Amino acid sequence: MELGMISMITISILVGLMIWLLNFLLRRVNYWVYESKLGTMKHELPPGDLGLPFIGNMWSFLRAFKSANPDSFLNSYITRFGKTGVYKAFMFGNPSVIVTIAETCRKVLNDDEHFKPGWPVSTLKLIGTKSFVSISYEEHKRLRRLTSAPINGHEALSEYIEYIEDIVKSALENWCMMGEIEFLTQLRKLTFKIIMYIFLSSESEPVIEALEREYTRLNYGVRAMAINIPGFAYHEALKARKKLVAVFQSIIDERRALKRDGVAIKAKKDMMDALLEVEDENGRKLTDEEIIDLLVMYLNAGHESSGHTLMWATVLLQKHPEFMQKAKAEQEEIVKNMPAGQKRLTLKEFRQMTYLSQVVDETLRWLTFSLVVFREALSDVKMNGYTIPKGWKVLVWFRTCHLDPETWPEPLKFNPSRWDGFIPRLGTFLPFGAGSRLCPGNDLAKLEISIFLHYFLLNYRFGKTGIYKAFMFGSPSIIVTTPEICRKVLNDDEHFKPGWPLSTTELIGRKSFIAIPFEEHKRLRKLTAAPINGHEALSNYIEYIEDISITTLDKLSTIKLQKEYTTLNHGVRAMAINIPGFAYHRALKAEQEEIIKNRPAGQKGLTLKETRKMTYLSQVVDETLRWVTFSFVVFREAISDFKINGYTIPKGWRVLTWFRTCHLDPEVWPEPMKFNPSRWDDLAPKAGTFLPFGAGSRLCPGNDLAKLEISIFLHHFLLNYRLERTNPECLVQFLPHRRPKDACLARVKKI
Repeated sequence: MELGMISMITISILVGLMIWLLNFLLRRVNYWVYESKLGTMKHELPPGDLGLPFIGNMWSFLRAFKSANPDSFLNSYITRFGKTGVYKAFMFGNPSVIVTIAETCRKVLNDDEHFKPGWPVSTLKLIGTKSFVSISYEEHKRLRRLTSAPINGHEALSEYIEYIEDIVKSALENWCMMGEIEFLTQLRKLTFKIIMYIFLSSESEPVIEALEREYTRLNYGVRAMAINIPGFAYHEALKARKKLVAVFQSIIDERRALKRDGVAIKAKKDMMDALLEVEDENGRKLTDEEIIDLLVMYLNAGHESSGHTLMWATVLLQKHPEFMQKAKAEQEEIVKNMPAGQKRLTLKEFRQMTYLSQVVDETLRWLTFSLVVFREALSDVKMNGYTIPKGWKVLVWFRTCHLDPETWPEPLKFNPSRWDGFIPRLGTFLPFGAGSRLCPGNDLAKLEISIFLHYFLLNYRFGKTGIYKAFMFGSPSIIVTTPEICRKVLNDDEHFKPGWPLSTTELIGRKSFIAIPFEEHKRLRKLTAAPINGHEALSNYIEYIEDISITTLDKLSTIKLQKEYTTLNHGVRAMAINIPGFAYHRALKAEQEEIIKNRPAGQKGLTLKETRKMTYLSQVVDETLRWVTFSFVVFREAISDFKINGYTIPKGWRVLTWFRTCHLDPEVWPEPMKFNPSRWDDLAPKAGTFLPFGAGSRLCPGNDLAKLEISIFLHHFLLNYRLERTNPECLVQFLPHRRPKDACLARVKKI
């Protein structure tokens, strides 16, 4: 038995040694293939490792960027080799050097003498060997000179504004009617339409949609492993490129034929016309292949990055209301200062968008859409004390430049205000690259992003659908949660009737307000409203409400402990004096004392006139009603199929208008869980955002009476009593209504 155990241990050790040796040998393969042949230069290489054969360091790269911590890939290099800013690796099938600090990145991007484009062959097969990412320096310079003015020139941008405005306004309006949308998908379609207009203005909508679909497939392949096998993204991307080439070739053939046949060319030329007509100094025109590769590159770059930047700018602003409000205020001021009669934006207004420009720049930094660009060393290059061998790829890592805490404090935090009076040092901000190959459409990209955000900030908000299907209280139901939809449902007696559960109507009564049809409700309401909420009725009730409030408070103050604090728990009176951190007592009491002080001689009881002077107390009541949301939901039933926000509510389905979400919406009520009556100073809530008594024709008929009795009770409580809760931290239950689990066990003490 002992011999068997020894044998197993020996075998385990041998297997472990063999695995270690195999791993060691595999990790030396790339060294033998790529480093050993460099001779003494191998000692001048940057620190790092070339990983496994063929795969190199790609597994760890892909694993990091598919995780929640993409920076773990480079952090592993920094941990192992120190913060040198230059590291050797084996990436995208080639021995490579990764440069990560601003100065080194800037040097590489500006040095056309020692570096040329070095994009992977797999990328070139998708984007094109004649596109900007692969052509030589001289050819790039010539084509850039041809295409930059029609895209980024002052005259071109001025012409594009009107079209961008029209398509942005139309898109935003359409999205509002579509219900839940894939926001990124719609933004990509939007930016694609814009770049299509610039390059192929006359093409039809079906052509644009077909091209956009193929570009989506192409982009998935650009970011995938280069596996050309059916079912893999790269294989699908190659097929998409073939289709794109076929479409562009047909457009080129058609336009050449029109010109050959002498058909009148449209007054305004697009970029396709320019590319077909341009000649170099030797009279050589662009070939079809060159034109197609330029189109593939421009149309891809011109919509993909802009779409993602727009999405993140919108999401980040929504997440940070303080920045959103500042950006919105700037846009409102710009519109206010427009000359009389001017209805559209111009480049002048665009250049006044100082803070919005900071929002865009901060989004570009925070996002870093293009995390890396590729170069290839034309000769052995000395850099930062290391040698980059000729033929090796150089990966300029933008992400580290944009997230360097020495340049950008708290770099992962979105903060447009960090740009106030700030000019970034060269190389620290590279959203469009640098050097001679700087993105030629950078100004156009910022223009379309700014125009979209301008209209979005002024007229729209980005959020959840606000409408959901469910099965509630024994019925298929639709839950509506946003102020706009709740208001629509409550005000629409043509399409919705009361829809309370049968169990509720059996308890409350089939002839009560919650169950009777619209016409009968209207008649009964007219009959009962004045005796409950009318001026004369309220004036009559004041004396009785005062008497019972004073008597009740006096009685409660003589009881040592109220086990069931029943009287105060009716309505919202108890909640109004038991809000956690009741820091408003002094201001409230002062207001009530002032009312007593100014009372005419001989008057002993409150009057309606005095209750209407209780401004701050009214704010306390409103804030309590919002914070408590005593009736968190009311029920309606669809009388017929009804379209709302892009969805259909089927006939007969219940509709639950969820007041609690309206009252706790952080966009309307900052820090909504915080009790703060002062938030009501000069505040007139937008329709649908405050619904303590419902809305529409079935608004609670006793709302004024309810507020009157609460105010009278609190008036006397504040002047003469205080409350000592036994369990101030007692948990709260929410059904049937929000209340402490101990029923507010407390003592009432006379002051």
